[in-house]
Amino acid sequence: MTNKFTAAAKKATTLSPIMEGKERLTVDDVISLYPEYITINGFDIITSGMESYPVLTFAEDSSKFVFGGAIMNNICHDWAALCDGDVEEASKQLNIAGGVKIKFEKGRTKAGNNLTKPIIID
Repeated sequence: MTNKFTAAAKKATTLSPIMEGKERLTVDDVISLYPEYITINGFDIITSGMESYPVLTFAEDSSKFVFGGAIMNNICHDWAALCDGDVEEASKQLNIAGGVKIKFEKGRTKAGNNLTKPIIID
């Protein structure tokens, strides 16, 4: 029997329900393990203070998730807008549609900062 206090503590430290029971990969892990693309089939937008960032699930391994960067954040907000801002509904609809294939590449901004570029695969 699971200790209800342990379960409550785990839930409080999970920033999004789509992360529960999943292992986090870094973007570098994703680039290395899936050099062609991953099929994003679920997402959530986590808000912390004034900032938000996406958490993504993908079809190639349902036991993993990855956090997205600034560009993926914009994409996820656009996806949510397709469902009148309802992130949960947009994530469900994304999965029903078969997901979106995205290849991640490392790059740099004009200022020389690190950037992860998502390339949409048709």
